[in-house]
Amino acid sequence: MVLWADALSSGLLHLLESGAETDFVLSCTDGNVRCHRIVLLAQGGLLAKKVEERLADNVSRLDISRLHITQETGLLILQSLYGGLKGQFRGINAIQFLQFAHHFEIKWLVNQLNERFGSILSPKNVLQLRKRSEVQASPHLLKLVEEYCSNNFARMVEQGDLSSASLEGMVM
Repeated sequence: MVLWADALSSGLLHLLESGAETDFVLSCTDGNVRCHRIVLLAQGGLLAKKVEERLADNVSRLDISRLHITQETGLLILQSLYGGLKGQFRGINAIQFLQFAHHFEIKWLVNQLNERFGSILSPKNVLQLRKRSEVQASPHLLKLVEEYCSNNFARMVEQGDLSSASLEGMVM
């Protein structure tokens, strides 16, 4: 049984993907992502306020590049706002996603990431994600990062490799 909300979300995602009837732009560090202002306004809070301010100035663009948001992450954020995060997710996306959600005070976006956090941790990003989880007050991510480090520390102990123990070794 297809629910009305599912059908609406699917239709909105199709609009985003097709680019049909877009009337607003998010400016990212490496380009622009076109979207629909009604979806941004529907989020309420600071995001809606910023969009309303831009529209009052007859500007249909919001610059999010100072948050270091790339086009790739911008599209993932929009997919979430439209109702269905479908894209491939990496650690850098999570960091940018958290920055966006924190800056615009959209707490439910952080919650949407919780199910994806476990698959994005790597030696390359775990320390940065730990820092970001503290800044954005994401206890779920912080717990996953700590478990990741703890498991790798346990591996080092088992291998008897404590003579060269370091923080970098613990997360590798």
